[in-house]
Amino acid sequence: MATAGSYVMETLALVVVELDPTLRDHLAGILEPRGPVMSCRSVDEVARVVGDGHGAIVLLGPSCASREILAQIDTLARGRPDLAAILVVEAVTTELLREALRAGVRDVVALDHTVADQIEFAMDAIGERFGISGAAPPPWSSERRGRLVVVVSAKGGVGKSVVSSNLAVALRARSSDEVAVVDADLQFGDICVMMRLAPKYTMVNAVEAGARIDAPILRSLLTRHEGSGTMVLAAPSDPRLADQIATADVVRICSMLTETFGFVVVDTPPQLNELSLSLMEAADEVVLVTSADIANVKNMKIALEVLNLLGIGQNKARLVMNRAGSKAKLDLPAVERTLRTKVSCYLPSSVVVPESVNRGVPVVLHSPKSAVAKAFEELADTLVKARV
Repeated sequence: MATAGSYVMETLALVVVELDPTLRDHLAGILEPRGPVMSCRSVDEVARVVGDGHGAIVLLGPSCASREILAQIDTLARGRPDLAAILVVEAVTTELLREALRAGVRDVVALDHTVADQIEFAMDAIGERFGISGAAPPPWSSERRGRLVVVVSAKGGVGKSVVSSNLAVALRARSSDEVAVVDADLQFGDICVMMRLAPKYTMVNAVEAGARIDAPILRSLLTRHEGSGTMVLAAPSDPRLADQIATADVVRICSMLTETFGFVVVDTPPQLNELSLSLMEAADEVVLVTSADIANVKNMKIALEVLNLLGIGQNKARLVMNRAGSKAKLDLPAVERTLRTKVSCYLPSSVVVPESVNRGVPVVLHSPKSAVAKAFEELADTLVKARV
């Protein structure tokens, strides 16, 4: 993300619209490093201060969030496609987000401690759309997009969500790239429990944004994990809402996240269904999680056979053996022969793992010197090297 002052909007006017003069000055201060800012008290004034043929970014304050004013914005946007609006609101709700997008607003951001960063990110995206030569380039070109890492298991109870959350945190620590986690276990997702998060927005909000969603809007729906800087797209809070989310929408959202994040780790449902299979097809890396007992090894063997039948190459699969060295005491080389796949990562059985889960702190942060934390770091290093 470009920081304030990283470039100047030389060909776009900058306008702030807000009734409250104190808040109007605050928002103008965020824009000032980008260029001269014009202030307006109403949407009607914008057309007068910005001449025809001169594009503008219009930052709309919370006083513009009413249905009546959104209708005015809609009229303005239809008549002036050279104007791009960003709406700042006290709190982003699903209904307000939908209405704003329908009115032609490019992005909706919350008036909180991150508002400046959110506005800057939205402005960067708008600058790119307008073809501003001085705009900050995206983190990488389309030829070097982020990596989609899909974590799957053949059944529940093997520690898939533990792997997803810890791998994401380890990737954030072991690379210079930003990392996002998507909880695609739409009915019973546990990522927010694993990371002790209380998200405002979930996958439902991302899907309801529909075709109007883009990278800045999607980013505004993520929840930041303060302990690591990892960003999380949470599963729906109500399991009944899972039926409203199509597989194609989840895959599209995950793919969109790879445009701005170096790694996107996806935690999937604990079975091979349409969603998990579609995500594996789209993935750059597939992390297959099993545990060191006969029943789970048998299920993983069946899962690998299914992947082969579907043409999902094992060349992108990495097998993780959880709770290795537990009381089951399986012959691990024999397990590899049975699965016809080499185990990429052995996660040793350790009491620190359930302790970290109960505290909502990933084990790589809770017990960074433990053997299991070191194993996650080694797995993360492998994925980082594969991306270079």
